[in-house]
Amino acid sequence: MAEPGKAPLIRNPLVLGGAAAVIAAAAVGGYFLFKPGAPKLDAHGKPIPSLCEAALVRAVDYGVVEGDTKLASTEATASQTGNRMICKAKLGGEDYALTVDVACDDMSNDKCLKLYSVTDAAGNSLFQRQM
Repeated sequence: MAEPGKAPLIRNPLVLGGAAAVIAAAAVGGYFLFKPGAPKLDAHGKPIPSLCEAALVRAVDYGVVEGDTKLASTEATASQTGNRMICKAKLGGEDYALTVDVACDDMSNDKCLKLYSVTDAAGNSLFQRQM
């Protein structure tokens, strides 16, 4: 019950204004967090790389391609072998095919993606994982 001469809490303009601000902030934050095309985040708030981004990082880490190599597309194409996917990359006029084995969907987990091979546009093998 409100004290005589004071507005009830629910009708207090400061409370109503504060509640409206919180609701608006949550709505705006939710839009940016869940909008289409927003990067997925891991448990630590870091963006999870796409399959092709992870494949390129792995090829650079192995020293197979140079660090300034870029993806030709972020979309991977399926190969004819099980869970093997192919990503296209390029550096200058040189094109590369990065083939990876995908064991799970979490590209932030190093065990989910294994670099299988890297070939140039002529089909020459620059890297081949040994079984």
